[in-house]
Amino acid sequence: MNQNKKTIKVWLDDIRKAPKEWIWIKTAQEAIDMLEQENVDVISLDYDLGKNMENGNYVFNWIKQETFMNPLYIPPEIIIHSKNNAGIEKMTFGANIINQERIKKLENPPDLEAYLKNLFLKQK
Repeated sequence: MNQNKKTIKVWLDDIRKAPKEWIWIKTAQEAIDMLEQENVDVISLDYDLGKNMENGNYVFNWIKQETFMNPLYIPPEIIIHSKNNAGIEKMTFGANIINQERIKKLENPPDLEAYLKNLFLKQK
């Protein structure tokens, strides 16, 4: 999350319209593109996104991977609004862990200079 850029809220759902002041995204790939390109502060995930489509868990797994593999990535707050109980169960526990990691990274922001220096030293 870029602190200098305006933050946005993303609503991922193929059917239900987004609440006021949220950006409505209908596919998993659109959500990932938004996460890569914009300053997403909060994302609300539906699990089911249509037949033969990647689901909300696909986006959740992308966020999880970025959060724990990229020390500079600050994840958005994750909310689950699905009506699919199995999907809710699958994503909720992990979302709580990612939300805790988000708080840690916001309280102690990643240091790009230190990260790059450490990366350079590891390559020697």
